[in-house]
Amino acid sequence: MRDIAARICRDYLTGAWKTIPAEDLQLRRISGGLSNFLYYVSLPEDHQQRSDTPRSNYSSGRSSSKRARKDSYSSMLEPKEVMLRIYGQTHGEHALETMLTESVVFTLLSERKLGPKLHGIFPGGRIEQYIPARALKTAELGDSKISLKVAEKMAAIHSLDIPVSKEPDWLWSTMNRWLNSMESTLKTLEKDQANDNKAIAGQEIITRLDFRAEVEWLKSVIE
Repeated sequence: MRDIAARICRDYLTGAWKTIPAEDLQLRRISGGLSNFLYYVSLPEDHQQRSDTPRSNYSSGRSSSKRARKDSYSSMLEPKEVMLRIYGQTHGEHALETMLTESVVFTLLSERKLGPKLHGIFPGGRIEQYIPARALKTAELGDSKISLKVAEKMAAIHSLDIPVSKEPDWLWSTMNRWLNSMESTLKTLEKDQANDNKAIAGQEIITRLDFRAEVEWLKSVIE
């Protein structure tokens, strides 16, 4: 994975990322991705310190000023650390449509500074700005100050005019997919029980409930 990460960063990032060997990069897996693989990638610490130190230029003339401008420009664009996102499910029903929609939304949020900066999109994933953060704790979700900030950000996001489908079918299609998966799993469990295998915990309760009727009721309430 280190070689793959180095190749991707070398192709899409500027400055030192073009020359740093794969073995010198700092790489670690980040937990929290639901369907994607997330990796933290950064330049070596000693290189970051050198990059942060102003460079002296002892040559004179026009070439000197050009080099200084070029070094300053490269340093400004060169991130010291990034997050590498590798898409998990790239096949199956609506997988391509989902990836395209997500890429469009992420790009627009990045441009409007409503999300992490987008450093690059490649086949199978993207390179994002790494933001040291953590998920909110349960107790923090009830904090009115935090809730207000979240509401403001969500309102700004939902007010954007984004060139994707506006049909509100994600919730129902997702529920329908889960129902199909559950019914398929229950059929498999029934076959296993016919072969004298034990039932799983809660299987009897799940079998008694009419989840499709529950979904239809929810539709009638929301729509």
